[in-house]
Amino acid sequence: MASIEITDNTVVRSLIRKGSNSDRESITLASGELGYATDTGRVFIGNGTDQGGTAEGDYLVVGNKYLGEISSFGNANALPGDLFKLNGNLYARKTDYGGNASDDTGYNLIGTSLSAGAGLKIDNEQISVKIDTSGTLEFNTDGELTVGTITLTDMPTMDSNSLLGNFTGGSAKPQIVQVESNSVMGRTSSATLGSVTYDDVLFNADGTGRSTGKPTVSGLAVTELGGSGTAAIVADSSGILSRSEGTLATGETIYTQFARYPRPYQLFGSIGSTTTPNKNGYSLPGTGALTDIDPWTTSGISKPAGVKGVLVFGTLDVTSWPTGGLTRGNGLDNTKSRRGLTVFGTTGTLADSFHPIFSGGAGEEDDGQEELASGSSETLITLDGDGNFKLGCLGNYDGYKKSSESWIFKLYLVGYAL
Repeated sequence: MASIEITDNTVVRSLIRKGSNSDRESITLASGELGYATDTGRVFIGNGTDQGGTAEGDYLVVGNKYLGEISSFGNANALPGDLFKLNGNLYARKTDYGGNASDDTGYNLIGTSLSAGAGLKIDNEQISVKIDTSGTLEFNTDGELTVGTITLTDMPTMDSNSLLGNFTGGSAKPQIVQVESNSVMGRTSSATLGSVTYDDVLFNADGTGRSTGKPTVSGLAVTELGGSGTAAIVADSSGILSRSEGTLATGETIYTQFARYPRPYQLFGSIGSTTTPNKNGYSLPGTGALTDIDPWTTSGISKPAGVKGVLVFGTLDVTSWPTGGLTRGNGLDNTKSRRGLTVFGTTGTLADSFHPIFSGGAGEEDDGQEELASGSSETLITLDGDGNFKLGCLGNYDGYKKSSESWIFKLYLVGYAL
């Protein structure tokens, strides 16, 4: 067999097996045999057993390659260890061929690319956060970025007569709102609002600005004191104002204002000894039976807003009243013998409320003639939620209840209470 002599000047060319990458994937390279993929430019080392020259878990591709920036994982065509950039991140193909090469499960995220700017700076290969020098941002001793004190000089400039705040009905970022030059907001005591100083508004319209003056207010509305109808305003020991409406915990009603009519208005009783015509009735039994009284419909007076009670006058004298009621001209006829009564008002039952109006009666017969019954008084009756009340009578005979006895009397509206 002929031999070849190789000297120092002999040039030896060594070739390895080559073909397309698809050819490489269809053959089995011998152990240690090299194969070159002509279309991808990659070199592989065979192991003699696995088709394609690669085995799962083995690092059999010669060298790694940076593939540059690609548009998607599926377009990477990356082999184990190959690097590429996608959407600002650096990825490497998993060395065990794990995951899906078409999505991020087949790759390891190496890191995120950073560029100087947007709050970052690179100095001597060190990346750091850029902060201003005004003191609003600073690093503490642990290297944590903190927010310092923001002074008024750090805030942006605003137009004249402007306010900074939240002027919405809910939570929102502060806004700058410009107001009129004569607005009260933000003015000093000596500044003028038109021809009136701020002190004039706060203290007194006399222009002196005296702190002992009393403020003059016109058209003031205090929404916290709103409610149903008209009510009086009361102050507690701390000077806090509130509406005086409703009742206390023990059931008593608070009255703060009273009004009296210039003349009475009849609410109950007859024109004469007959039952008609009458106001809500002619007589009441002494059993305590109740009669509904609407003082406003009966009297023809408009019900005052916020009214809580009525002032009434009751009397056994059923003769003519000077004005404001049914009149009669035939003199006294309210006579009894050894009888007594109490006329009362209530908002429901006697267990709910009891407002005595007056008590009266007559003594023993004289010479076979009944005595003239007498009795009268004025009182305040609490009204129900509709502004009405109930009227009743409790009668007795010689101190004992006598349910069959009926009494005639008159009742008049003379005022009301808030």
